[in-house]
Order: sequence, then C-alpha cells, then structure tokens
Amino acid sequence: MTTMTTMTTMTATKMPVSDGKRTAARSLQCGHSAPSGLSLQRSGIRLTRRGRLAVFAGLLAIAVLVVFAGALRATAAPADPPPGWEPVLVQPGDTLWDLAQSRSRVDDPRALIAQIKTVNQLTDSRLASGQQLLLPV
Repeated sequence: MTTMTTMTTMTATKMPVSDGKRTAARSLQCGHSAPSGLSLQRSGIRLTRRGRLAVFAGLLAIAVLVVFAGALRATAAPADPPPGWEPVLVQPGDTLWDLAQSRSRVDDPRALIAQIKTVNQLTDSRLASGQQLLLPV
C-alpha cells in the first residue's frame, strides 16, 4: 500500500503543468497533503459570519465618516470673506429671507438671497441654528 501511495504522489508531481498553474489534485484524492513546491489555490475568499460582519461594519464606518466630513465641509464658511461681507452666526428662528430683508436696500430681497446662497455655497434656503453665514454689511 505504501508503494502505491508513493507512485500516486510521484505521478501527481510529474503531471504536465496546464495554463501555468500547478495543481496537486491527484495527491489530495488519496488523502495525502500536497507535495512541497505545489500550491493549492482557492477561488475567492471565504469569510465566516463574524468576518462578514466585521467587513460590513468597517465599510459602514467609512461611509459614515465620508458623509460626516462632507457635511462639515458644506456648512463651513469660506476662509476669506469678500469685501463688504461679514460673518454672522445664525440664531434660532432666523430664515434666509429675514436675514436678506434686514440687509437689503430694496423691498424684494430675492436677488440678495441668491447672492448669499452663492457666496456661502448653499444648495437650498434651509439654515441651522449656530451655522455661520457671510452677509453683506
């Protein structure tokens, strides 16, 4: 029996190499480990349930950090205000319309609202209490 196993192993090592990859399938069919110098390659990665959960939690944490960093960047006022503009802290109950109307020289503040949104890089008219805006003097 020992002789037969050795012959099977030797046959597996002398098999022609196909597609540049070595296989040890024959020696493993007999229940023996692969001969030295041969490598077994698995297709894909197998994760345990805990491993899948860890990967999911890591990707979720990265996504939350990206969203949080983007939100902080979107609410930050530009470093150098344009001439004639000053930083103002939004108070509870303030609206963009009220802030523009208090600083506008005309009755209709819509043009100034558009300008304030452009300068402060706002996508809509919603304001948050504590937000810093640049407003004309």
